[in-house]
Order: sequence, then structure tokens, then C-alpha cells
Amino acid sequence: MGAMVFLVIFLGGWIVLGRYWWRTSRHRVLSVLGAGMLCFVVGGVAGTAVDGALTSPPVVASTPTAPSPAAAAAPSKPAPAASVVAAPTAAKAAPAAAEADPPNVFAQREALEKKALAGDYQAQRNLAYSLGHDEPTNTMQACAWRIVILGSGSAEVDDSDLANKRLDCNRKLAADALYAAGMRAVAIGEKIDARRK
Repeated sequence: MGAMVFLVIFLGGWIVLGRYWWRTSRHRVLSVLGAGMLCFVVGGVAGTAVDGALTSPPVVASTPTAPSPAAAAAPSKPAPAASVVAAPTAAKAAPAAAEADPPNVFAQREALEKKALAGDYQAQRNLAYSLGHDEPTNTMQACAWRIVILGSGSAEVDDSDLANKRLDCNRKLAADALYAAGMRAVAIGEKIDARRK
């Protein structure tokens, strides 16, 4: 099957591409030879891929077999001392793994949002970053917070905030999503103003 794919791509591509390049190139012979080389490589890769996809062995799940009666009747040896020592080490590693659980992103965002709605500049920046970069992302909401930061009038606003707005809004959002983020920013700004009064 892979040989057939190779031949179709090689010959068909060489004829079609070669004819096109023959008509459009000043170096006709070289262009037709180049077309042949290109189609040879592409056909070879495609043929190999098809052969590999069709001839790969199927994955078979292995099932454990029951021990033979002779093996079950044989006396078992005591476990080596190393396995007895390994058990407490594994028990000590379990609490360490439990302590290393990642913090809940939603809880962090909720705490940041409370501070951000109170007008805290750094909390606004951290929330916008979290929304734009930590999974699960919400690019439109991140953009809205970037717009709020720029419109906040804070003395801490600098060029990095403008660059972050360009990154989170202009580069990541389409025009309609950018408009929606602007509308969301207006609503967030009104919430912040209402809390200040």
C-alpha cells in the first residue's frame, strides 16, 4: 500500500508540478528535475507513513495468569529486608506529596478579585496575569482587567502595563472579543467606583 502511495505522489506530482515549473521557469530542465526530487521525497515519506500505520502491531492488553498449582504449593521465601525498609520510606513520601498539592487557582483568583475590586493595583495585575496564563485561562477577562488597570489612574501604572494590554488584548483577541472585553472593563470599573463611594 505504501509503494502505491509513493508511486501516485511521485509520478502524479512530478507530472503536475513539473509541467507547471516547465512553463513558469527560465531553467526548465533544472525545475523539472527539482520537481521530481521533491515529489520523490514527499512520496517516500507518505508511503513510509502509510506502511507504518497499516503494519504496526496491534496493542494487546495482557491479563495476569493464575499461578500453577505446583507454584502455589511451594513454600514461599520470606521477604528480603530491603522491602521491609522501603515501606516506611513510602509512607513518609505520601505526606510530602500531599503537602506539595498545587494551590487552587479558583480560590487564588477569588481572593485576588476581592482585592482588585477594592482598587489594589498589584492585585489587579496579578489577577490579569492569572486569567491570561494559568489554566484554565480566560483571555477576554484578562484583557478586561488590563484595560481597567490602564484606566485606573493609579500612580503605579507604567509602560509594562501598556505592553501587557497589547499582549493580552491586541494580540490574543479578535475585534469582537476585544469589544466585549472593553465592555466588561467598563462594568468592572463601575464596580470598583461603587465600592470606593
